[in-house]
Amino acid sequence: MIQVPSLSQAASIVEGFFGGTVTRIERQNRWRPTWFLEVERDGETIPLVLRGDRTDSEAFPLRHEYTFHRMLEERAIRVPHLHGFIETPGVVDAILMEFIPGVPHFEGVDDATRDVIVDEYIQQLALLHREDPTPFIEAGIVHPEAGEDAGMVSHRHMERRYRERKRHVDPFAEFGLGWHQRHLPAANGRLTPCVWDTGQFHHVDGHLVAVIDLEFGHVGDPMGDITIWRMRDTLIPFGDMGKIYARYEELTGAPVDLEAIKRHHYAA
Repeated sequence: MIQVPSLSQAASIVEGFFGGTVTRIERQNRWRPTWFLEVERDGETIPLVLRGDRTDSEAFPLRHEYTFHRMLEERAIRVPHLHGFIETPGVVDAILMEFIPGVPHFEGVDDATRDVIVDEYIQQLALLHREDPTPFIEAGIVHPEAGEDAGMVSHRHMERRYRERKRHVDPFAEFGLGWHQRHLPAANGRLTPCVWDTGQFHHVDGHLVAVIDLEFGHVGDPMGDITIWRMRDTLIPFGDMGKIYARYEELTGAPVDLEAIKRHHYAA
């Protein structure tokens, strides 16, 4: 069984891969093995994040996440800088990346400042959605199967994971899934790189720093990206979604498909 490294093991892994000396390391209190640390190297203190593979297997494989993240960085999307992919026998694989300062919420932030930050995030989504999906597909990023509508890629994955682990009768879930299958979201020809688990970013001093958490990145319907964001809005108030959608239309030159959004929202 693959093990999660201890603090000392994680520090040794980073020192062996990155060089320098780990002077501070702290494992984050979350389901996914993640460590914040500082490394002293050549007289410089470098803050880093060691992001381990998920142990619940909900997302796509870690190597897939790394490839998607790297491709976004190569295209000047504002994401944390990657230092590399680390494979260590006997413990979970991990990604070593830049530590991003800031916060993901808007506590203590006035609405006008929030709107500026959110607009900068919309700009990043619009840039991503203008990218050619072909290089992503050729790199092995998850994309629609033959004959599959692009709107179903992420939903198909999540339903498959549910059925793999289902152990008891659940009539309500099956009713919901049945309705979903009868009212599938349609991409109507749209196909772009997508973050899917949207609304995750850090900001500092009134401006976006970076888009984070790219573990569900794939090629699919961009309407999914501006839909999943609505679910996170139940926890973090991002502002008027109608205005957000209008700004997205302005930036992309493409209409927002509200019917697809409603069906994506239900499925998610």
